Amino acid sequence: MNERGAIPLIIFLVLAFVLVLALPAIIMELFPIVKLLFQVMMAFLLYAIVRTYLGSSPLTLIITAILVYVLVFKYTYITSAAWIFQTILMFAGFSVMIWVLGLSLRKH
Repeated sequence: MNERGAIPLIIFLVLAFVLVLALPAIIMELFPIVKLLFQVMMAFLLYAIVRTYLGSSPLTLIITAILVYVLVFKYTYITSAAWIFQTILMFAGFSVMIWVLGLSLRKH
């Protein structure tokens, strides 16, 4: 790739990355029910993760309550952007793994 074409591509990728990370906040502002659904989903997800590590105890509920307050109610937009970023990375990682497996299983 020539160097003159690399800069616009990098700028395009950075802008696309920022847009994808801002998309959950934009959708939550346009549709408040999406924000509520995300908060409920994240609260259950956080409880399940904490319960997996600590078991069913009062400490689980205390830590879950703190995490839900901080991650779900106080920093909803940052948490949603991080969740989208993690989901994109997960799909990208699995697609690369499937591509490599496809190449390795192909008969030469």
